[in-house]
Amino acid sequence: MYKLLLVLLSLNVFSQTKSIQEFDVRNAKWGMSIETVKSLEQYNKDIRLIDTLILNDEINQILQINSLIINNTETNLFYGFRNNRLVKVSFQFVNIDTTNLFNSVLKVYPIFNLLVSEKQMQPLACWSYENESYKKLSGKEACKFKSKFDVDNVEKIAIQHKTIKKVIYSLENKRSIATFLFNINADNKVTELQFIPSSEVKNTIIDKTF
Repeated sequence: MYKLLLVLLSLNVFSQTKSIQEFDVRNAKWGMSIETVKSLEQYNKDIRLIDTLILNDEINQILQINSLIINNTETNLFYGFRNNRLVKVSFQFVNIDTTNLFNSVLKVYPIFNLLVSEKQMQPLACWSYENESYKKLSGKEACKFKSKFDVDNVEKIAIQHKTIKKVIYSLENKRSIATFLFNINADNKVTELQFIPSSEVKNTIIDKTF
């Protein structure tokens, strides 16, 4: 059953038609144009292109796809483009159990495991916060993704510090960085998974297109 789940996830999250080894995220590769990515997602009816400006990521257009079902979870998908080149992919899991952080972790753990086993991703950073260091605040490191003891302590510290909004855990391989973001102290506790190209790949995209 577990192996079957991994197979289904590989089809839904990373690619639909070929080996997931051939792509960076789903059927897409970093640097693809909007039209190319759009053609890969043409079977999705709820798809729209949004002009925007996200300075941190230097993104000026987003291709948004709503209400996908991934890992039995309603998911919104966002492809971010910089000057018509794909530089970011984000999944928002909108209806998972957010009673506590560990429940959220359990829900996305099959995806985490797939990234490690099929994408050869390794931890880039242990558990931390988007705007603060868990190690600095607690004097400890928490590096196991699926450890209730670690995750509960990470959440406890976050709740104690009202300014902390997101808990994060990052992975990387040669081409991509993947970051899980779990909202803390928020009414709408959406869990996200964000992909960006590695520095080496991003520099290659920039060299060829800008």
